Amino acid sequence: MLFSFKNYAQSITGKVLDKENTALEYVAVALLNPQDSVLVSYTTTNKYGDFELNNLDTGSYIFQLNFVGFDVYQKKITFQEQDISFGSIILGDTTNTLDEVVLQAIIPITIKKDTISYNTKAFKIRIEDSAEDLL
Repeated sequence: MLFSFKNYAQSITGKVLDKENTALEYVAVALLNPQDSVLVSYTTTNKYGDFELNNLDTGSYIFQLNFVGFDVYQKKITFQEQDISFGSIILGDTTNTLDEVVLQAIIPITIKKDTISYNTKAFKIRIEDSAEDLL
């Protein structure tokens, strides 16, 4: 009898930190097929920033880290027949700075003594709506 077994013993381990060396929890850790980006394996980091992907087949993959507010980390890797340890991976901050923010407000209702005035531009109405629909 002949038996054929695939070798599924490889694993990827590492730790994800920010620039201040603080562990990042819940970072999405993904292993993707390089031909079509289909998800092969997935996990998230624990409260210490540690992750581990287990039972991986030999071959080439795209290793990817995603976390809101940080740059996406992506690296092509190839498994031969041994585990891969990334050690500590430091994610860079994604910073978007706005030059200026302008807020414009329309006052919808004005009360002067015994008179109430409605600014129709402050309400969304259709052309066929009546004054009663506005109120």
